[in-house]
Amino acid sequence: MRRRRRDAAPARSEWLLALLLAAASFAWSTTGLALPTLHPDETRLVREVATGAVDPRHPTLLTHLARGATASAGASSPAEIAAAGRVVCAAFGALALVACWRALRATLRPRGAALGVAVVAASPLFVLDARTLAPDTASLALGLAALLSLARLVERPTASKSVVLGAAIGLATSVHYGGVLLVVLCLSTPLVLSVGDPRGFYRRLAPAIAIAALVFAVVNVPLVVRPAELLSGWWTELRSLVEGDHLHVSVFSSAGVFHLRSSLVPGVTLPVLVAASIGWGLALRSRQKLSATGRLVMLYGGLALAIAELSPLKPLPGAARYVLPTLPAVGLGCGFVLQALEDVFRPRAPRWIPTAAALVLLAVPLWSSVRLSRGLEHDTRTRADAWLATRAGRVLRGPLSSTRPADVPSIATVDLDAARRAGVTHVATSSFVYGTFARGSRLAGQADYVYARHARYQELFEYPFEEFAPGAPGLGWSQPTIRVLDIRTPRPPGRP
Repeated sequence: MRRRRRDAAPARSEWLLALLLAAASFAWSTTGLALPTLHPDETRLVREVATGAVDPRHPTLLTHLARGATASAGASSPAEIAAAGRVVCAAFGALALVACWRALRATLRPRGAALGVAVVAASPLFVLDARTLAPDTASLALGLAALLSLARLVERPTASKSVVLGAAIGLATSVHYGGVLLVVLCLSTPLVLSVGDPRGFYRRLAPAIAIAALVFAVVNVPLVVRPAELLSGWWTELRSLVEGDHLHVSVFSSAGVFHLRSSLVPGVTLPVLVAASIGWGLALRSRQKLSATGRLVMLYGGLALAIAELSPLKPLPGAARYVLPTLPAVGLGCGFVLQALEDVFRPRAPRWIPTAAALVLLAVPLWSSVRLSRGLEHDTRTRADAWLATRAGRVLRGPLSSTRPADVPSIATVDLDAARRAGVTHVATSSFVYGTFARGSRLAGQADYVYARHARYQELFEYPFEEFAPGAPGLGWSQPTIRVLDIRTPRPPGRP
């Protein structure tokens, strides 16, 4: 009997396993359809679907798909639009897992690939993004499709494969401008893969990039017909990437480990990250075991992580999503560790040890994701809203402090005496806002208003307040600490 090559296509039974895992992820993701709209991207996309408006800072593919899902479901209210759009993102999450399976299976044996995909599916970062109306999971799915197409183009170049690669890159960029990273990866391919004739490779790559530009133009017609606004949106996003947003967090001030500490550890859990790091070491020691797809997966994750670390744009709480492209590489590393254990224990008993170790490792992110999912159903903003509903008087809500739209851009700029005369009794603020300025106050070189705004919040917190803290750790835009200040007293206690 001939032995199947390691990088051959997975058998039908293996594909069935991948599809079952993807279906389970889709089912889990769609349990959050009725959640309040808590993510800023959800608010933007719901508005774009409802009004037909477009924001030049964001491409439009996900808006088109969410609008189609909304029409199919007959949705009209913001909550219904958000639910319909979340189904689209959950479907992209399932597709991302199928693509991840194919990418990992090109390098790993079935059990190693299965563990790698299961780790990705169970990671809190993936679970959160797959049930959110935001472009990140769709970008991951289409990015992996582009990687698979690029690997096929390198192995057996044909015109049709150039077309498929170009379409995948164009669609990925139409979901998120970060899809341009795929072009950088394509141009870097000869550095990590043997492509034979580099000039010939670039000649085959040129039409793929042209097709990507064409696909982007077709999908984003509302933006392309207004080139000045499109260029302005690109420039705004590029400037944020280079200069930061409210805060400028340099790679030196964070010692180059910001995303390692604040994104990857909570996003995949520490045991998984340690196991993946060991697996990466094993992979680098035996580079010949890495297929073309495996090397591209590691390059894709490495480029995304490097850009995220080098950029001063590290907005909490949403910075973790910038490292979502590293998840397939994390799965690849975990799969390598399992294979190494199997090779060690294969000649001798007990053979169940690698399987037990894999299940224990998988249980850690799975339990974290279960806790995260439960927390989403009881987000601190819903608890604060319920508490305020029982209080008399008018409430002013700052950004991200409620499931409702904000009443003011910031409570730090509100004239509390005038608000009190207008009948306001309480103001609400979120740690996603005041925590940002608290963090900025500890960093040198920030804009003057950052330090002034932090000082203003410290003054406001001298008022009595009710605090709603999360019962379990949150991630991303979930579970902020909400403080509801009672401003009925004319001045904070203890102040003249």
